[in-house]
Parts: sequence; structure tokens; C-alpha cells
Amino acid sequence: MPKVFETARAAAVEQVEIRLIILKHMMEAGIPWRTGPGGKVERDERGEAILDFVPRNFTDFAAWTAAKHCAAVQLLEIPRNKDDAHDKRTVKLSDLRKISRTTLNQTYHEKLRKRIDTAIDLIKAQAARQLEKENKTSQIEELTVEVTYLRKVVIAQEQEARDSRQEALKATTALRKEKQLRLRNEAKLKSDYAELQQQNIELLKKFAQAVPLKGVPRSS
Repeated sequence: MPKVFETARAAAVEQVEIRLIILKHMMEAGIPWRTGPGGKVERDERGEAILDFVPRNFTDFAAWTAAKHCAAVQLLEIPRNKDDAHDKRTVKLSDLRKISRTTLNQTYHEKLRKRIDTAIDLIKAQAARQLEKENKTSQIEELTVEVTYLRKVVIAQEQEARDSRQEALKATTALRKEKQLRLRNEAKLKSDYAELQQQNIELLKKFAQAVPLKGVPRSS
């Protein structure tokens, strides 16, 4: 595999990981509201609060850069690994670079694409959830949105668990096949060794018959 190709592929994967970290943060902390220069939340023509940008489809995800966000949100800085207190690395919106959709649609990015689709689905549900709550809809509508959101979270978690089980099964199957192959190879080596020993014994017998013992004349 050419080095240039490997570098480009690694860069695309890194950009996807940055996006997924940002989306996960917004899922947990909430999607920021779009604000103007004075820090006031922007509203549409109906007076409803406007959420800041989140990707709502694959095209949005690939083209996502910091320029799509308001100034306040562009300052957002997120721990890359919040579960590790020793990891001081962060992710910033300024780290975002456009990604080729063609690259992400390659078969070797299939698992990555599934993670992207799941993240987009969840962030759209989160956006609907926040808008419904902020704009004071009826309690029934709010609960409906909440249930929809939670259902999507559960589905995503179940899929992740299934994927993990499949990976574990593949690893177990590969290990079992490797062990069986090793046992077959060991048995073959033992069999070959035994055969060689037998052949050696036969050769020694023939050699003894062909070469008389010292001092014993050949019979004429």
C-alpha cells in the first residue's frame, strides 16, 4: 500500500474521530445555541431559539468545518479522552477539515461509516429534543420526543454491543482455527519424523548387508 495513500487514509480517520468526539460531547452536554456578537441567543421569525450547527446528513458531516459555527461555539474545546485524567489532549472545532465523501464510502471504511450514520441519527434526535423543550411545546409532545431520543440511544447501544460480540466471536473462531492448524502441523511433523526414522533404519540394514564386517571375507 503506497505511503501517500496510508497517510490520506489516516488523516480521514482522524477527522472522523474528531467529529465523533464533538458530537458525543454535544449529546451529553447539549447542542449549543447559536448566539450573536453580544452573546444573545438568536431566534427565527417565529421567535424560537436556533441551535448552532450540527450535521444532519452524511454530506453535512463530510463538509463540516468551524466556519459553520457561531463565534462563541468556535471556542469550544473538548477533552479527547475524558475518562483518562492523565490525557490532557483536547479537540477543537478549528481542528475540523473537510473530508472526501468518496473516501469515506470505500468498503474498508464500512465500520466507520456505520458509526457516522449512528452519530448523525442521534444528534438529530438530540436537536429535536432540545428544540421541543426550549420552545415550550405541550407535555405530550415533549415526552414523545424524549421517548424517541431514548429509544434511539438504546438502539445505538444495542448495535454497539452486537458489533462487540461479533468481533469477539471472530477473534475466538480465528484462535480456534489457528490452534487446530498448529495441532495438525505438529501431528504431521511427528508422522514425518517417524517415517524418516523408519527409512533410516531400513537404510542402515541395507548398508550393513552391502558392506561386510571387517575381517570377514565376502563369500564368492
